[in-house]
Amino acid sequence: MEKITIKNTEGDPLYTAQAESLKGAVEQAVREEADLKGTDLRWADLKGADLSGADLADAQLAFANLRGANLEGADIGGASLRNANLEDASLRNNDLREADLRGANLREADIEGANLSKANLKGTDLAHAYLGGANLEGANLESADLRSANLAGANLKGAGSDLRFANLVGADLKGASLPGANLGDTDLVGTDLKGTDLRHTDLRGADLRGAELEGADLRGADLASADVRYANLTGADMEGANLAGANLSRARMPDSNLTGANLEGANLDRADLRRAGLEDADIQKANLYEAELTGANLKSANLEGVRAVAANLNGADLSDTDLRMVNLEGTQAGGAMMRGADLTDANLTGFDLQTASRGARVLPGPPDPDRELSGAEAEHPAGPATLDEINEALEKAREALEKAVKENGLLKEALDNYKRQDDQRAYGKGHEMG
Repeated sequence: MEKITIKNTEGDPLYTAQAESLKGAVEQAVREEADLKGTDLRWADLKGADLSGADLADAQLAFANLRGANLEGADIGGASLRNANLEDASLRNNDLREADLRGANLREADIEGANLSKANLKGTDLAHAYLGGANLEGANLESADLRSANLAGANLKGAGSDLRFANLVGADLKGASLPGANLGDTDLVGTDLKGTDLRHTDLRGADLRGAELEGADLRGADLASADVRYANLTGADMEGANLAGANLSRARMPDSNLTGANLEGANLDRADLRRAGLEDADIQKANLYEAELTGANLKSANLEGVRAVAANLNGADLSDTDLRMVNLEGTQAGGAMMRGADLTDANLTGFDLQTASRGARVLPGPPDPDRELSGAEAEHPAGPATLDEINEALEKAREALEKAVKENGLLKEALDNYKRQDDQRAYGKGHEMG
């Protein structure tokens, strides 16, 4: 046993105890509810220490060994825990507001319900940590390792929540709140984000391959150039989201809401968009090769220059849709509604317009500049012809042709009869003369 004095960063004594080690002295101070605010415990070996309920606000704990320590309910707000070892430590319901945890080791730590608002966790190791229900509003988690961490129900609200370059592979974010968070270039491969609030979240360049986003709220989110291949977005709300240049190859998106979304240049190769809402969406130059769009609502959407080869548009609503220069080669469109759709310069090879509902506009070829228009044409110039009008004209032409053929046949028969009769008369006259 020796006399050990615990001091603050200014060198002033805060607590003195007879103990075998600094760890014992600190535990005794905590039991006696001593004021340890601003205490200097840098490099201290506090492995397995019971510090539950301790007042360690603004304390210096950089490089301290707190592995397996019990800090449940402790106040560590504003404290410095840079590069501290907190592996497997208990920080449940802990007050860590604005704490500096840069580079700290929190692997498998229990941080359930802790308040980490505005805490600095840049580069922190939180792999397999439990952060269920934790408050991380405005926290800096840039480049943090959150692999397989449990963040279910966690609060990551606010534009200040920075998760850029963080590794969230296999993390559980079910029901978490991340509106406005910065997740740009973040690794979210296989992450569970079911029902997560991701409104206006920055996910530019994020890796979301195979992520579970069923029922997630992504309204107004920015996913430009994000990798969302094989992700599950069933029933997700992406109204007004920016998915320009995103890779959504083979993504599952049935019943999702993409109203007014920007999908320009996106790769939707073999994506499942059955019954998806894409009204007013900008899908210019996107790749929809073999995409499944059965029953999708594409009303007034812009699909100019889209490659939709072999896509399935059966029962889709393409009313007033811009389909100029779209490649619909081999596309199915049975029962699709196309009234008012613009198919100017579209590739319709193998596209069966007869099975789709009528009414799409097909612009006529350019007018002959040398031909003088009649008064009626000049007063009412020809506009885009609809499929109804084209089919009606074709039907009339067919009927006229059949009638002409029939009439031509009757005329030929009459001429043949006349010729036979004329031959007979000539033969009879020849007989008389003989």
